[in-house]
Amino acid sequence: NDGYYQFKIVAQDLAGNKGFDVTNVILVDTLGPNITISGVPNLTDAENIMLNIENLEDVTNFTIFYKLNKEGENNANLEWQEHGIYGPENLPIGIPVQNEYEYQFRVMAFDSVGNYVEDIANTLIDRDKPSKVRNLQLSQGKTIVNSTTDVLISFVSSQSQDLVEYRIYRSEAANSTGELLVEIPSGEQYLSYKDSNVKMGKIYHYSVVAVDRMNFESEQEKGFLDLTIEEKVEIKEDDEDSNLLVILIGIGIIGGTAAVITFIGRKSTEEIIQVMGEVSQNVEENINEEEFNEIDGELVCNACGSMFDPTEGSCPSCGTLKE
Repeated sequence: NDGYYQFKIVAQDLAGNKGFDVTNVILVDTLGPNITISGVPNLTDAENIMLNIENLEDVTNFTIFYKLNKEGENNANLEWQEHGIYGPENLPIGIPVQNEYEYQFRVMAFDSVGNYVEDIANTLIDRDKPSKVRNLQLSQGKTIVNSTTDVLISFVSSQSQDLVEYRIYRSEAANSTGELLVEIPSGEQYLSYKDSNVKMGKIYHYSVVAVDRMNFESEQEKGFLDLTIEEKVEIKEDDEDSNLLVILIGIGIIGGTAAVITFIGRKSTEEIIQVMGEVSQNVEENINEEEFNEIDGELVCNACGSMFDPTEGSCPSCGTLKE
């Protein structure tokens, strides 16, 4: 068994005299050190790996080996390369690493009698941001309730392979990222989101970014939507009864839709109905002008913002029919 041993030797001659001698203490050690590699993350954007070792008891020296290969390639047949031989006093060890490579580190630690043990750690180096999303489209919904409306946001996915999600931001200033509206999981090619209950009367700036496994954001894909309302005042005066009719009509055509605000003063009922009918007819014609837009060979539904193949007879999301 492992442990410390000391032997005593006793000798006796023919006359019965005895003598003895004691050996030095002897250590019997058949087990190697119990080390663990630390400081090597599974995924990092670092320029250098700071390799460290825990449980250094009995360790006199250690050797570091490594393998490296492009991400996704098999390194089973690669030879171990020696990085160097070190003592415990040299820890931690800084090791430069290259972007887009997988590293496998192997540490062989020795004790004073030559026993050794090994430990292995892996890491992937990723310093690249994902590519940006494509074909951002913004459109206003067809209804206005209590001076609010919906904004339909659609875009095509990023082409990066290590995506986690997409983030949509909204701001009232052109040079500000603004507030985070939503985080959408990655996986689909065509994506859309409805920003509900947006207040009219302002210009809104939207930006969409792709987010990868390192939590890096791509460059922003930006767009804006003008929800301000133009005002027009028409005044008609009746010479006979001096009754004054004031009709205030605000019509804003944004994203293929229209908003109407009316105020009517004194005038005959027949004339009021006639004016309101003309306004309603004009607004309805503007609203129904286009149901779909074509972008990069795909159709975008102006009702819900979804993108789909032109061969479809209707929008697969909201059911709007093609004329």
